[in-house]
Amino acid sequence: MQDKHFVIIHCKEDRDIFINKCKYPKTVYHVGNDPQPDDVHLDPVYGTQTCLALWIIDNYDKLPDYVIFTQADPTDHVHEPLLAFESTLTGKWGSFCYGRSLYDQYSLCWCRINPIRNLAHDIGLGFHNDNNSYKSMYQIYPGEIMYMTREKILEKPKSFYEYMVKLDLDNKFVEYVNQEYPPYVKKMLDVFHPNLKHLSFKEKIEHLTSEIKEKPQSLIGWSWEALWQIIWADNDLFNLFNQSQMCLGNKLYFDTSKEQYDLKFKFEKFPFSENQNTTSMNLRLFENDWFDWNCPNYLKWRKTLVEKTIWEGEQRGFDGRQYLRYLEQCGYKHISL
Repeated sequence: MQDKHFVIIHCKEDRDIFINKCKYPKTVYHVGNDPQPDDVHLDPVYGTQTCLALWIIDNYDKLPDYVIFTQADPTDHVHEPLLAFESTLTGKWGSFCYGRSLYDQYSLCWCRINPIRNLAHDIGLGFHNDNNSYKSMYQIYPGEIMYMTREKILEKPKSFYEYMVKLDLDNKFVEYVNQEYPPYVKKMLDVFHPNLKHLSFKEKIEHLTSEIKEKPQSLIGWSWEALWQIIWADNDLFNLFNQSQMCLGNKLYFDTSKEQYDLKFKFEKFPFSENQNTTSMNLRLFENDWFDWNCPNYLKWRKTLVEKTIWEGEQRGFDGRQYLRYLEQCGYKHISL
């Protein structure tokens, strides 16, 4: 059995869903009003994502082989999580979530603005030339249910995680949303929020950030969800992302008024593509290193993922079996929906 430690975020979820069934060592961060004796009780001012940084800081010199970060109810984002967690882990880090999507640099399509780019640069992981055009560049692992190894965590100094916590508690999010926005933001706000067209740009920003300024709780934490991949990326992978972004983020190479790139000059670099769906599928290739594909527990989980995919297809009007064949033909070892 692998040396795994679970860091679990609990608010008011039924503990019998997962916490009481977890047979591994665990730390439960409770952010509600009913802590149990072994819980670490935190003020809700801490973001869910920040709890992982807190745990890393406290255990930096005594880390287990694997740390698994999860919600108290992982079933929202992981099909059959108990089987998933029992799988043999092989990568330096990986996600258990079966949903995938790509964030744009300001999450303009949300009901609120979430300036991911600014936070990425603040923690020293911003891409070069990444503020020219609206395109989705940051991958999200919904629920942030993921594992990371001791080796992966130690690639960053303890001060990196301490700074994450400081950013959260300082609530610099308000500063981020008050910064000057690149020109494309004004245009894309009208695309994603046509109901606000009658307002001035300043009024639109005020409307979309009012919740951020009013609620006394962690808000910067929302951005970590889109940044974990570049936080955990080693130098080679980060450089690959950075080169891709430079190729796709340069105004000289495409018409920013179009949803699809005008590739008069085709400067693409894996994993990003002129087509967002292609980019998303390319990023899935990184999953090929996450699990032992012959692990009996993984094979049990995979069987349920096959059944889930076929069922999802029936519900949504696509052929799940055909999708599974497509994944296999493309060389994807994991089934992620």
